[in-house]
Amino acid sequence: MSTRFLKILTGLFVSTCVTTPFYVNAQQAASPCDELVGDYALQPGNRPGVRIEKKDQTFTMTLNDSGTLIHESFTPLSSADIAEMFEDQPMHPTCMLKENGFTIMKLPVGSPLNPTEDTHRDTLKYPLPTPVLMGVSAGYAAVMGLYAVPRQDALKDMDEWDKDDRYEYSEEYGR
Repeated sequence: MSTRFLKILTGLFVSTCVTTPFYVNAQQAASPCDELVGDYALQPGNRPGVRIEKKDQTFTMTLNDSGTLIHESFTPLSSADIAEMFEDQPMHPTCMLKENGFTIMKLPVGSPLNPTEDTHRDTLKYPLPTPVLMGVSAGYAAVMGLYAVPRQDALKDMDEWDKDDRYEYSEEYGR
C-alpha cells in the first residue's frame, strides 16, 4: 500500500471516531422538551425556585423545600399522548412532563390554554406572558407561570413563594 493511501485511510478513521459521538449524542437529545432545561421563577426577574435538568432521556425538576432539595423525575409524554389529551383544542402543548401531581408544559404562542396570555388575566399572578406553565395537584390545585431566569447556585425556598411571588392557592382547596 502506498503511504498516501494509508494517510487518507488514517484520516478517515480519525475523523469518524471524533465526529460519531457528537452525531449520536445529537440524535439522542432530540426532544421537544429540551427547551425546558433551565431555571425558572414564579415572577419575571425573581430568584429561581424551579430548576429543570436533563440526563439521557429523563428530565428532573428540582425544588428547595426548607433547605432540602426535592427532585422529581419525568419522562416526556409522546406527541400522540399530548394530542389525545387535548384533541378538542386547536393548539395543544408542544411538550409535556407529568409525574406525581406535577405537570410542566410548554405551549405555543397564542394558545387559548395559556392563562398568562389571557387579556383579562390576573396581572399580579401572571404579570407577563410565558409559554411555560407548571400545574400542581397535590392536596390543592394551582397553575403557575414559570419565567426563565439566569441559572443561580441556590434555588429559592418554597416557603418564600407566597410573600415574594404573590402565589395564591385555589379557593376550592384552601390552605
